[in-house]
Amino acid sequence: MICCLPRYIIQKLNPELITSTGYLPGYAPWIVANITLVGQPQTIAGAPLSWDNVMYNSNSLGYVNACHQKIRVYNNKTVLTYYYPVSDLSPTEARKMMHSKTHEEWCHDILQDLQYAHPDIAKQIEDIQVWMWGHGMVRPVPGFYTDDQRRKAATPHQEKIFFAHSDLSGISIFEEAFSHGHRAAQEVLQYYSQRKTT
Repeated sequence: MICCLPRYIIQKLNPELITSTGYLPGYAPWIVANITLVGQPQTIAGAPLSWDNVMYNSNSLGYVNACHQKIRVYNNKTVLTYYYPVSDLSPTEARKMMHSKTHEEWCHDILQDLQYAHPDIAKQIEDIQVWMWGHGMVRPVPGFYTDDQRRKAATPHQEKIFFAHSDLSGISIFEEAFSHGHRAAQEVLQYYSQRKTT
């Protein structure tokens, strides 16, 4: 089996798989919001709307245009997916703070941030859906990359379970997940080719 789950989920399914290596990284909590607009947001300064939009002097990571692949002549609605890592607090404190805020408070904070780039955006908003991701991404803290436990966590368990997830790199990006998936597939192929020859 190739296991492509974050370590904190593996811990819930089979704690032995975590205790055997001792590797359980910390995770950063995130806010993700889908904002439905009538039309497209108007920009008075800076670059026009693109797929990935980053705002200067903002604590957010900006937003993506979730409709960028739609082929249409008239854009009557736009969905922006907005990302806000709660990184100014410890993960435990951040999770508590996230739950202490109401949906309306999160919408207010998101709107305040977006108005710097799009002053009239409030008039266009039709709906805001806010999600709290308590374990959104693995945190690459100092010493993470050289940690022997992290390296051991990538080794197969009893030659039955092969691990592939970006947690093993400490950077939650597609390329890292792909790399671990490729490595795990190669390990499976190598294991079964050795079994055939013995």
